[in-house]
Amino acid sequence: MFHCVGCGTEIPWDGESIFSYTCPCDATLFSDEDCNVAIPFSILQSTLSGLKRPLPHLGDLVGTSDYTSPEKERLTSELKERGFIWMEECTGCLLDGRLERRNKRKELEKTLNQVATRYRLGELTPEEALEETRIIQERSNNLKYPTPAPEKEN
Repeated sequence: MFHCVGCGTEIPWDGESIFSYTCPCDATLFSDEDCNVAIPFSILQSTLSGLKRPLPHLGDLVGTSDYTSPEKERLTSELKERGFIWMEECTGCLLDGRLERRNKRKELEKTLNQVATRYRLGELTPEEALEETRIIQERSNNLKYPTPAPEKEN
């Protein structure tokens, strides 16, 4: 049985076939009982193909949860030694707005979860919950990539 390196959750995969999964903690690194890590295709593609592909961010590999373990700390350290960085450290993500959009989406996701909880507790009617959900989804859909400014002519 495999588990998520990012949060420790067991993953029902036997390691035999092709596996593509992102844990709810955002991690894509999973290991078995013997700490053998299943390498995501994105890392193989970035490091072995010879193509100029950006490396995935650390959060895409070890997740974004506060969970810690010796295994997660070791893998994070090894990945940092190989040039992987957190999205918050990525100049490109800061400059083009990807980090800001990700943070806004995470905040909207929290708000959506709060709506679901309030509905389950009977604080919202079905109609109110649907309307709040619609508004949150509309805000999320409006988080567009910025349009680059036109180049100035001399």
